[in-house]
Amino acid sequence: MNIAIAGYAVEGKSNYQYFSQQGNEITIIDERSVIDDLPGGIPTRLGDQAFKNLADFDMVVRTRVHAKSGQRLMNFLQNVPRP
Repeated sequence: MNIAIAGYAVEGKSNYQYFSQQGNEITIIDERSVIDDLPGGIPTRLGDQAFKNLADFDMVVRTRVHAKSGQRLMNFLQNVPRP
C-alpha cells in the first residue's frame, strides 16, 4: 500500500515505524522544509507544497494537527471526498 505519513514529529515517527514494518511504500510529508532525522532512502514531500496531490496515496496517516502548522492539511481533509 502506498501510504503518506503527514507530519514527522513524535507521532509521525511512530506511524512510520509501524507502517514500514508492514511492508508498505511510505512517503513522509511535512510542511517543514528541513527535517534533520528523516530515515534514509524514504521519499519525502517537504515545505509549503507538501500537502498538494495527496490523492496519489492509498492512505494518508495524519497526526494531531496544531492550529498554525496544520491549517493546510485541515483544509484539505475537510474537502476530500470520503468513501
